[in-house]
Amino acid sequence: MLGFADYGAELAPGIGPAVGGFLGAWFGWRSIFVALVALGVVTLGGVWLVLPETAAARGIAGSGRMLGSYLALRRSRSFRGYMFGGAFTSTSFYAYPTASPVILRQMLHRPATEVGLHYVAVMGGVPAGSFASSWLASGVRATSAIAMLGAALFFGAALSAVLSLATVLLPMMLFSVGVGASGPVANTSAISTDPKMIGAASGLYGFMQVANGAA
Repeated sequence: MLGFADYGAELAPGIGPAVGGFLGAWFGWRSIFVALVALGVVTLGGVWLVLPETAAARGIAGSGRMLGSYLALRRSRSFRGYMFGGAFTSTSFYAYPTASPVILRQMLHRPATEVGLHYVAVMGGVPAGSFASSWLASGVRATSAIAMLGAALFFGAALSAVLSLATVLLPMMLFSVGVGASGPVANTSAISTDPKMIGAASGLYGFMQVANGAA
């Protein structure tokens, strides 16, 4: 199952636009950036005050050992499979928040405040998929296939020019179920590749997620 931090990372793309939509409608678009700065300051303060540095106390070497762990993990076929499979499935969702305001506002003529609520509806599939992942014995392949099916249905609706709230939201809900199911399976399997390099594996896995999301 996803931990609290993992749920936050998966749900933020859905909750954030909903909050941002209301902030923009009520206080103007600049208020969104003010809120982001405030959240960043709170996060930095919490990390600085609450989280202790543990590496130095345990006598762990610095960047040299970490870089060596990264290189070793890159040579692991198993780790690469989980890393790329998880990253390409989960962060491909970022293409949807990028394009959906145009689809919902300009093509389907939905109000700005409603657009954010649709994100929440779509992201509801993430915890559902996470809950179901424990029953999917085939792991990343089966969960990624669910996400691919949702993406294919959405792509077919776009090609057929039959876009509506139903043909946009329902396939993306299915996609988010696949995302929610593949995330914990891929992440857990990736960091378990070598118990001695769990920290490096987690960091490299997260980096690939962010890099793929940016791409």
